[in-house]
Amino acid sequence: MRFFVLLLLFILTIQTSSAATLFVDPSSDGDEAINAAMQQAQPGDIVHLNSGTFWVDDTINFADGVTLTGDGEVKLVDYVGWNSGKTMFYASRLSDITISSITVDGNSQGNTDVPFGQGYYGLFLFRNCENVVFDGVTLEYAKSDGIIFRNGDGITVTNCTINKMGHEGLYSLYTDNVEFTNNICFTRTNSACRIASGEHVLISNNEIYSGTITAADGGGSSTGPGIEINIDSGQPATDIEISKNYIHDLRGSGIWMTSESTKGDGVYIHNNIIRDVGNYPSDNKYSTAGITIWQFNATLIENNVFDDTGIAGVRYAKRASDGVVDEEFTTIVRNNVFINIKDKITIPAEPVMNSYSENHKFYVYYNDFYNNYDAFDGNLCIAWNNFALNPMFSDSMYHLKDDSSLIGAGYNGADIGAYGIGSDEIGTIGTIDHDEITDPGASDEPATEPTDDVNEDLDNCTSDEPNHDLDNATIDDGRIPDEDEINNDLDNCTADYVDNSTTEYVDNSTTDYVDNSTVEHHRNGHSQGTGYALIETPHEEIVVCSAELTKPTFRRPVS
Repeated sequence: MRFFVLLLLFILTIQTSSAATLFVDPSSDGDEAINAAMQQAQPGDIVHLNSGTFWVDDTINFADGVTLTGDGEVKLVDYVGWNSGKTMFYASRLSDITISSITVDGNSQGNTDVPFGQGYYGLFLFRNCENVVFDGVTLEYAKSDGIIFRNGDGITVTNCTINKMGHEGLYSLYTDNVEFTNNICFTRTNSACRIASGEHVLISNNEIYSGTITAADGGGSSTGPGIEINIDSGQPATDIEISKNYIHDLRGSGIWMTSESTKGDGVYIHNNIIRDVGNYPSDNKYSTAGITIWQFNATLIENNVFDDTGIAGVRYAKRASDGVVDEEFTTIVRNNVFINIKDKITIPAEPVMNSYSENHKFYVYYNDFYNNYDAFDGNLCIAWNNFALNPMFSDSMYHLKDDSSLIGAGYNGADIGAYGIGSDEIGTIGTIDHDEITDPGASDEPATEPTDDVNEDLDNCTSDEPNHDLDNATIDDGRIPDEDEINNDLDNCTADYVDNSTTEYVDNSTTDYVDNSTVEHHRNGHSQGTGYALIETPHEEIVVCSAELTKPTFRRPVS
């Protein structure tokens, strides 16, 4: 009988002056072994999983104030047969929980009888919890979400490896104080991090990518964005920052933001590298650009690099199912580099694309547009002081050469590109310290501005509206009540990612203003520079070639 597993447990308790450490040996009935330790633990205690595999076929319930750590792996058994909504770990109305160092394996290879993204066999579910930390944890091979955090306050996911979840890596709903930092995420089905309402959110220094997914992984395919923020008409949010992420090799957009209300406001996106994303084969309006936005106001997008990002670097786009709000939405796009943006589907590519100008407006200034399918012409944008210069990158992570014309050329004298804001303090983008490889073929000559300037005054800017405030934010602080159904999958996600989302998320910043500069000399046309764009990631082999001729191509090694 299974209760005899208690006779086999080795739970060694070491008492200290303030806490106890409970050591648990691996077991074929791992859920009973870990639950026994949790029941014994007091707030402040440590449950340490010794090296080996803890096989589970029932939920492990957290205790209040406990740290779960160790060298062990917690793994779901084959064909577990749970109903949708049941997860490997669960906590409700608890606080001060830390999970560190362990591995949690959802065993999608052994549970092929249920679909991805439909709420089956998630790893962690927290409801109404506070101050939960994941540090150095490996989450892998889930059929649904890695971590769901609902109606809480304080969730930190840092230094983690998140590998092939069946839905989101972190799915935070109606939660304040969220940090998702320094993680490496291989996505499957949907995003690495999805936010649905809350205040004070930081998504920074992550590497987010996807690639070949085989039967050995349990199948599935990645079609979602790297990062998703979505809102309906309910709870607002404020203070959202997406920075210093390296997002690459995705079928979907690098970042997708969508709202059904006027409560999407003030997201700050800066110092990210977004490369080879937006590869969806048809225009579903949310998977074909570096950043796709619908009905978010006062978004500031600055000092990023967009390289080969579908049909647009930044795009406003409306799906057929999206509701339209009687409000004007604005986005500032400045100090960015847009390169290698080419036609991938039947819609001609544009670096900044406004596919719904009825209520969406771009302010575009001090950006560099180079080697794209179509020169940026400011159509459906208010634009000034943009350039078409060879950026002259010095290495694989888009640092500028010392003689690049983009140094000091940006708004407020900043460098244009991913390292332009306080560049001495930016440091590494993403989680990996990529080698800086000098391009032996790069031109030593500074790129020159093209001489065929046309359409210089794109915005018809006048100076009678100085310092125009874009956001005019209002706040509705109504709370969404907790829901009874466990692990309610709000987007009804399927493997091909059809989102019928009713979740919510918004930032309500009032800090962003338009620069009403009267100096306007938009540079239109392709640069004639002869430099090279050097691209490399730790996951791919580089082929360096002239950016003036074609974008670099890649061959993924067989694992």
